[in-house]
Amino acid sequence: MVKLLPVKIPDNKWMEQIGFSWHTDPDNTPYIANEIVQITPKEADAYYEAVNELYDMFVEAGEHIIKEGMLHEIGVPFNLIDACKMSWENDCSLGILLLGKISDFKARVG
Repeated sequence: MVKLLPVKIPDNKWMEQIGFSWHTDPDNTPYIANEIVQITPKEADAYYEAVNELYDMFVEAGEHIIKEGMLHEIGVPFNLIDACKMSWENDCSLGILLLGKISDFKARVG
């Protein structure tokens, strides 16, 4: 059973002061909920391992897409292909962010 614990959400002004300007979606839905899920240390470790495995899989997929020239197939516009390749080569995490943002944008606009 999931145990939820209520928390007080900091005000938007404070979050913006510490750099969390993304605290609200464009439709004014807050990113931060007023409750958190309570988990055990063992569950936290399992989540940590799972997230790391998923991240490694995402990096591997990104490398495959770049190496095989498949950026267009995942919806990257032709004029951003070189930028994706360069960001991947210079900083894999930036490349992941860029590929994720492009995929998210494509999903939103169809």
